[in-house]
Amino acid sequence: MVRIHCRNGKLYISARRSIFEFSYAVENNTPKLELLRELVVPFKSVSTTTHSEEDQILASAPNVNGTLFAVATTSKQCFLYNILNDWTELRPALRLSKAPTAVIFDVHNKFVILSDRAGNVHRYSLDQKSSVKKENNSIDGEVSDGDEGELLLGHVSMVLDINMSDDGRFLITVDRDEKIRISRYPECYVIHRFCLGHSGDGSLRIWNIESGKQVAQCDCFEKKAIRCCRLFPNSCSKVTKVAVIFEHCKTVQIVTFIHENDDFEVKSAVVFGRTDGDYFEPIRDISESVVNCLHSVKETLLPLEKKIGFNNVEDYKQRKIERIKTKRRKLSLDSV
Repeated sequence: MVRIHCRNGKLYISARRSIFEFSYAVENNTPKLELLRELVVPFKSVSTTTHSEEDQILASAPNVNGTLFAVATTSKQCFLYNILNDWTELRPALRLSKAPTAVIFDVHNKFVILSDRAGNVHRYSLDQKSSVKKENNSIDGEVSDGDEGELLLGHVSMVLDINMSDDGRFLITVDRDEKIRISRYPECYVIHRFCLGHSGDGSLRIWNIESGKQVAQCDCFEKKAIRCCRLFPNSCSKVTKVAVIFEHCKTVQIVTFIHENDDFEVKSAVVFGRTDGDYFEPIRDISESVVNCLHSVKETLLPLEKKIGFNNVEDYKQRKIERIKTKRRKLSLDSV
């Protein structure tokens, strides 16, 4: 997984086992990047002391003011760094009981919040003194030393992403069943709203998190699998621009949401080049080591789109027939 973040004129890219820090500036409409640092995350498996070729960063996030940085890894660990203090570790790495899927900081910079593949969301204190070690017993009986994170909430299916409202009142979690859960933070057992539908079903939707009502929906993508979508930083309050990236596609779709009439305006897909004021500019002269690292990243998260079959009844009947045949064979053998 590759994650890109921008804070305080700095660009951070987490890929494979490394965090790259760039200085970022735009001169004459041309972006300028300068590699300032490459930090290699010290992977160490819970069960072994050696590195694995499969080790890589699964999720990363800076805090709101860009002073802290978190990375969650395939080794079921979360590393917390203090950017201002020369990227020293804020505290020893957190040990997680399940593979993480997303990580964020709360708005008060007191906790780091992590979701996992089992559908659970925990938070961990950034203050090492207030954290306690415990033994985690997983469903398969495996025991590992872990940090006693506070369980905030749980989903039935895998949590794909988490976010927090700007005022810190709501924790927003998205699962693989196309469900958005809006919970009151930190009392996340209180569910404020459910919003049913997100980009996993190939559509782009605008939700009002206060009322839980859908404001608008865009179905102009022919149900293509959406891989990622991000808001454009825009000072204009009348429109919101979104960049949408699709699965196995090298184009980027620019979508504009017009607040006045709650409608979408979909512009032609572009790879690079100027299109009606919206443009993507290629960044050149990137270090070869960074490019090689990006090329070597392996995909760990399954596609977001939901697999829906149109002949489920026939499949069910076939499985039922097989079960009946198996049962009859077993009974005949027992009678002999």
